[in-house]
This record gives sequence, structure tokens and C-alpha cells, in this order.
Amino acid sequence: MVGKKIELKITDNGSSELDEKIIDIQSKWKEMQVLYQSGDKQKLQEKMEENKSFLPSMMFFGVMDMMMFSMMFSMMGVGMSDYVSQENMDDGGMDDGGMDDGGMDFDIGF
Repeated sequence: MVGKKIELKITDNGSSELDEKIIDIQSKWKEMQVLYQSGDKQKLQEKMEENKSFLPSMMFFGVMDMMMFSMMFSMMGVGMSDYVSQENMDDGGMDDGGMDDGGMDFDIGF
């Protein structure tokens, strides 16, 4: 049995706030990319620790390059599980939000 489909409409304020948050996490990702490319292992590790709570959002919104993210851990000599919980790494960092109807489908306007 499939549950009733629920559609959520985001307000203009909500859309603006979401756009700002995505720009913010894109900026954080760019900072980590620059540090990785510079080869500064210690500063990259500090920046990743500082942005630890944003990593799942970067995955969810497709902001990060997963290959580069993986190479960052290799460069630092640490495991991904030190920064991202196992539940966020299952299924490529995405899940269906605990819904049994196939997950969620939404357009964030990009």
C-alpha cells in the first residue's frame, strides 16, 4: 500500500533562506577544495573539523565532489567515519527520510 502523496510548497522567504544556506555551504566546500589543492594537510583537517556539521548538507545538496572528498581523507590519513556518521554514508549519503513511499521528491529551484 502506498501512502498519500504530500506536496510541500516553499514560501518565497523559505526559498531565499535555502538559497543563502546553499551558497554558504558552497563557499565552505570551496575553502576545503583550495586547502586540499594547496596540500596543507593541517589546515584542511582544521577546516573539515570546523565544518563537520555541514558535511551531510553538502552531500545532500550535491555541493561536494565525492571523489575529491574521499581524496581529502586519504591525504589526511583519517577515515571518513571520523567526520561523517555511518548513517549519513549509507546509500551514498542519502536516504529516503524514513518514508516507505519511495522517498521525497522536491524541486529547490535551481
